[in-house]
Amino acid sequence: MPFYHQIPLKVSLPLSISATVDFLISDTTYGFFCNIFLSFGNKKGPGGKPCGVLHAMETPYVVRAHAASQLHKELPCWEFTHPLQKDGMNIKDAANHVDNERCVHAVFKIGKDNGAAYGPGYQKYSQSLDALTSSNKGDGESDNGNIIHGFLGTFHCVLYQSVAGTDSSVISIAPTTFSVGMFSWFPLFFPLREPQFVPPGSDVRCNMWRKCDDSRVWYEWCSEVISEEQIVSVSNLHNPNGRSSFVRL
Repeated sequence: MPFYHQIPLKVSLPLSISATVDFLISDTTYGFFCNIFLSFGNKKGPGGKPCGVLHAMETPYVVRAHAASQLHKELPCWEFTHPLQKDGMNIKDAANHVDNERCVHAVFKIGKDNGAAYGPGYQKYSQSLDALTSSNKGDGESDNGNIIHGFLGTFHCVLYQSVAGTDSSVISIAPTTFSVGMFSWFPLFFPLREPQFVPPGSDVRCNMWRKCDDSRVWYEWCSEVISEEQIVSVSNLHNPNGRSSFVRL
């Protein structure tokens, strides 16, 4: 990773990458990945890498969400900027001493409009639809509650920015800054092992960690449902220590 940052006075592409997250409601997406475990087989067992449905539901998937609902504006997770800078270090040394671990505890407050303006999670935010649903809001709560099936990770990337900061080149799959017509990148779906019910008037908290060691990078995640400042349900911690899914460095 550090090699393309070693030469000074060069343009770094991308300049910055901001990760965002939202929760997702989709029986179709959830059902599909529940069945994925059949293709994993049972080559590993107790004492080894998880197998079957546990392996499948602790693995993030690149998805083109369509039969789904994203009920809230995406919230920021973390940001990476380039080139790396650290006081008293050149670019190469800074790259070798950077901490690439991150965490976020994002709280989603669910309104009665059900976030229709944000679509299935892969489309541009609709200002006109937001205005329509806002005019029909009642007490700000969902009548029947919701069942969430996982989280959807998206990004906003600044490829290049002029020295004056007035012009920039951006690609994004986050709904509020979505790059219309771009089909090169899709969201990352983080499933929940068991769908989680969110009662009316409750909030959802997404806890997510980007972890790494000398040879791997992986994600860990769990969710909490909060009502009147009390935690009413908590999901399992998914993929602890990268036991089911990771990326080799």
